[in-house]
Amino acid sequence: MRPSPTPDRRKVDPDTPDGARRIAIAWTGFVGAGLVALGLSWGGWAVAQAGGYEDNFRGFEAGDRFPWIFVILSAAFSVFALFRAIGKWSRYAKIRRQSR
Repeated sequence: MRPSPTPDRRKVDPDTPDGARRIAIAWTGFVGAGLVALGLSWGGWAVAQAGGYEDNFRGFEAGDRFPWIFVILSAAFSVFALFRAIGKWSRYAKIRRQSR
């Protein structure tokens, strides 16, 4: 396998303002992804209960137990990612102040 002609374009340098900002945006996106997963599982379960779904091979059915494990894991991941995102945004602000 031959090396890429511009290998530095694919890497993110976390010590530059642009790199720190990109990493902070990624962690913020992880917060959103965890919340979307939580909302989809909770909403899918609620719709199945309210609609009385039977023989729903792709999702929840009426009478299914609430998906506590998935909801708790999604919420825990979102909280973890939130604190990481806060730290990354503060690091970005610090690097940006130093680079001026």
